[in-house]
Amino acid sequence: GMVDSAVHFSRKSYKLLPRNPFHFSELSRSLTYSKKYDSITEYFKKIKYKPFEPNWRIYLASIANFMGKVKDTAFPKQTAREALKIFKDDAMLTVTAYYVLYGQENTKRALTLEKTAAKLMEVNNYIEAIPLYKEANSLLPINISFKENISVAYFNLKDYPNVIDNLIKVELQDHELEGLQNYFLGLSYYNLGNISKACERLTMSKNQNFQEALNGWNILCTSQIE
Repeated sequence: GMVDSAVHFSRKSYKLLPRNPFHFSELSRSLTYSKKYDSITEYFKKIKYKPFEPNWRIYLASIANFMGKVKDTAFPKQTAREALKIFKDDAMLTVTAYYVLYGQENTKRALTLEKTAAKLMEVNNYIEAIPLYKEANSLLPINISFKENISVAYFNLKDYPNVIDNLIKVELQDHELEGLQNYFLGLSYYNLGNISKACERLTMSKNQNFQEALNGWNILCTSQIE
């Protein structure tokens, strides 16, 4: 319960080895107890220059609880966005980044909706899955998987305009579509009569080694280059 002493000694250990995750964690905890929330950011800025997943996760997890109390919200939000790009395969850090950007309540609600929608997709209940994914997307728009799954559902319902709309939105979030998604786009454009865009997307999918796209391209697009 000696908060001042905790801050003093955790700060000393941090200064000796600032990138040690245990030292940064203890310092963040001490600053939390003393309600010096903005100081957590200031100490993290000194070690951010070398992206090291444990320290980034500690920082985001620490500051997420106090986004309504800190003066500087821009820096932690920017750090969260950077973390999603740098550590995109780290599930735990991804969730803490979501907490910083959209709050814990919205994040947990969105991920719960996603689980329910995924179960509906497994039994081909696309009509009921779509509104759940849409609500999740409204709560957590940075998570592109919601839009990707919405596009899959619409494709199975043969609602091609909405397939295109959602996959283009994914691209607008600086995410490169995979072979399957470009294949869906190609067939959607084809079914809407836009042959040039259809073959453009099927070519992209084919170049990504998606086998079905090669078959589709041979059937639908060879006449376009003769």
